[in-house]
Amino acid sequence: MAILPIAWDACALLNLAATGRAEEILESLACTSWVVSETLDREVLHLRPLPESLSQDLQAFSFEPQLATGQLSKVTLEPSELLSFVHFALRVDDGEARTIALAHHRSMRIATDDRPALRLMSQLSPPVPPLTTPEWLKQWVVQQAVGRLDAAEVLRRVELCARYRPGPRHPLFEWWEDTITHR
Repeated sequence: MAILPIAWDACALLNLAATGRAEEILESLACTSWVVSETLDREVLHLRPLPESLSQDLQAFSFEPQLATGQLSKVTLEPSELLSFVHFALRVDDGEARTIALAHHRSMRIATDDRPALRLMSQLSPPVPPLTTPEWLKQWVVQQAVGRLDAAEVLRRVELCARYRPGPRHPLFEWWEDTITHR
């Protein structure tokens, strides 16, 4: 069975950038990764610095290396996808609506942690499969046999630079907590 491609929304891309290990992580997912052009160009621009950084200014980042190697591809929505985007934008933010439209029409999973987007994705026919940040991070940790200290540091970077932490009801909350506390 083929692994479905991934459509990345802004919050998940921000988390990916915060890891500092985007190339390794995208490689470990072993599938194509897509992002809607507007999402990459307008929404995903800066990360918060680590507390120990000399500068406390927001840090610009770029996915140009991943775009250049083909690990990540930008896409523009087709007319039928634009119609779905307009419909979905009534229920979720524009960035999530674009990503859901892309994934729904092209049979992809969506990397997202946005609760309204996750709810909408589950209500579509067929449902759009989600891939949350803890899921893709755990997959990377397991597949690449990432050491506990490295894994803990990556989770710390996501929490501090992207301000993401799974809620206690997330199925991988305990894994996250166990991993981040064993530095």
